[in-house]
Amino acid sequence: MNPLRITKSLALAVAAACVVLPSAHAGKDGLVIGAVIPLTGTYGSYGKGLSTGINIAVKEINDAGGVLGKPVKLLIEDDQSDPTAGLNAAKKLIDVNKVDALVGTFASNVTLPILSYSSKAGIPLGTVSGAPDISKTGKETGLVYRFVSTEGVFGESYAVYARKAGLGRAYVLAANNAAMLDAKNKFSARFGKEGGKVLGATVFEPNQSSYSSEVNKALADNPDVIMLAAYTNDAITLAKAIYQLGSDVKIIGPLYALGDDFIKGVGPQVAEGTLATDAMSAESSGAYKHFEPAYKAATGEEPTANPYAVMDYDMVITIALAAEAAKSTDPKVFTPLIKKVANAPGDRVSSYADGLAAIKAGKDVEYSGASSTVDFDDSGDLKSMFFRTFAIKDGKVVAKDSIAP
Repeated sequence: MNPLRITKSLALAVAAACVVLPSAHAGKDGLVIGAVIPLTGTYGSYGKGLSTGINIAVKEINDAGGVLGKPVKLLIEDDQSDPTAGLNAAKKLIDVNKVDALVGTFASNVTLPILSYSSKAGIPLGTVSGAPDISKTGKETGLVYRFVSTEGVFGESYAVYARKAGLGRAYVLAANNAAMLDAKNKFSARFGKEGGKVLGATVFEPNQSSYSSEVNKALADNPDVIMLAAYTNDAITLAKAIYQLGSDVKIIGPLYALGDDFIKGVGPQVAEGTLATDAMSAESSGAYKHFEPAYKAATGEEPTANPYAVMDYDMVITIALAAEAAKSTDPKVFTPLIKKVANAPGDRVSSYADGLAAIKAGKDVEYSGASSTVDFDDSGDLKSMFFRTFAIKDGKVVAKDSIAP
């Protein structure tokens, strides 16, 4: 991605768009949204984009007249990519700042404790985490909306990509947490369905200094590909061990674990040929076309560099439309309308301004987002999503094709 040159006036406009109100705000005269995102820690590289996407949405909403004629207030907290820090941030936003909704949570191990607390408080949560337990809570409470596919669907995308790449014999190495186990199980089932053979699977405890025994077991039957259901730090340790044992087996997994930080951690030679998939935004949609220039102006990057920023943008727009349609900023009143303003039937709209105009005209709306069509099932899970495939070549992540598992 080539950085965009920003003029002085544009830079000032972008800065204004990205202002976060002081966390002391506790007013209830308008919709108050709290974001808990990883600005630092393991997933800090995603945090800047997530913050930008959220801020762009808030600016669009307020430029269009706000919600119920009042500006949306935004408070952002850093979860530090840590479950305890994330929970403390959410508690502050809920108990002290009195937010009406939470958005943006990224890693599942951070989201799950937050979700437990926010659900008891009756606060809706928008997330891009993949753990299967999120679906259960969504079904039971109606208080969580996942703007990304589950980790199991990610696992299926690795299986489809691996088979398209001609890889027929696989072994799975999966971290021992709910999200990664879901990816392991769905990968194994789909890989077999696509005509491949899974030789075995090993579940490992995360954050170990060495995985030599696990890697030796994985390589014993000479697989063509090893699927890593792991986060970046463990993926680095595992890939180094595979390379040190002299194996030329392919590695496949999520781009959030096998991207630029992975390449830096293992070096270009070890990373060469690694395969990955990630969420693909709705790049032909009207919402994406007006989101893209704003994101590029603020970051100097294309939104394709961080599809989760696009999802967070859609979260905020959807919640604001729900509050406007409900004629209330009370979570108990507007939360049931989140699914209603996203799913058919209704006038299809691709911006907050268009949705606001339609609602004021007495019409039902169906928001078609920049990240996806934003249709939810009864668990608050996204119904469908496309994936983009990637390969690491000469020390760089190279986009390939799209797939729909």
